[in-house]
Amino acid sequence: MEWVRNIAFSYGYVIVIRRSKAKNGLVSYITLICDRGREYESKATIKNSGTKKINCNFQLVGPYIKQYDSWTLMVICNQHKHPPAQYMEGHAFARWLKEHEKHLILKERDENNVSTLKTRYNKCLKPRLSQNYGKAPMQVRGVNL
Repeated sequence: MEWVRNIAFSYGYVIVIRRSKAKNGLVSYITLICDRGREYESKATIKNSGTKKINCNFQLVGPYIKQYDSWTLMVICNQHKHPPAQYMEGHAFARWLKEHEKHLILKERDENNVSTLKTRYNKCLKPRLSQNYGKAPMQVRGVNL
């Protein structure tokens, strides 16, 4: 599925998993859609927030064929309702760190990495937050001095 995401990314689109089915712990069927697909479902009762979802129809489905040990992709709809993104740096899904980037957070290692400084900072901050969970601010400062 990484191949699909890389191809879409090169054209300025981001593809996400809408649904997947697993049998015995192994994924056997997957539905991929544009990240701007479907309608935004607000969970807020008071605040009316904006959304990037515009019910884009692009959709792929792929069953895993065990006898061939491979995936088969079928195009349900190949049309997007929006133009491609010109700059992926501002795109929320595109900024997510990949598994290998979680260990190597250097931007120069991957030319397709469009994560921002804030994304990398948050990744570095996460272990410290979990290490100091439950401690008072003065306890944290006293240990770190």
